[in-house]
Amino acid sequence: MLLPLAACRQAPSEAATQAAMERTAGSKAAADGDVHKLTVRTGQGRMTLSGGNDMALPEAFPEDIYLPEGYRVRQVISMASATVVTVSVADGTASLMADAGAAMRERGWKQAASSGNANGAGLLIFEKDRRRAAMTFSTRGTADERVIQVQLTDKR
Repeated sequence: MLLPLAACRQAPSEAATQAAMERTAGSKAAADGDVHKLTVRTGQGRMTLSGGNDMALPEAFPEDIYLPEGYRVRQVISMASATVVTVSVADGTASLMADAGAAMRERGWKQAASSGNANGAGLLIFEKDRRRAAMTFSTRGTADERVIQVQLTDKR
């Protein structure tokens, strides 16, 4: 579906990005400044993918999910069954995964699984009420920039 976020006049780079997104997905896309959105409709519903440098968290993002101080939202994927938010933090410490685990448990989440390596990359899975939060940790670019991807789903 066509998203109403595209500006009336687009810079050539925005128009090229929008056209490439539409060709790749076979759906309409919109580029609005530094934020690019793509909505795809399938037989299973609608998925919206947004990417940019400094985006806002989705309005419905739960307050009891840990995000490190100074995070920047890089990508949001919204579907009926899940929301996935990717954030980055400059100068992230190697203890970011341990910090997230402690903060989530303090906020009432029960840790269901974990996996990690010495470089600070890994996975934490938490459950609370009927919700599940899977958090993956990795580096991007330089080893100092850490990336956290949070996938939120309802337990069935």
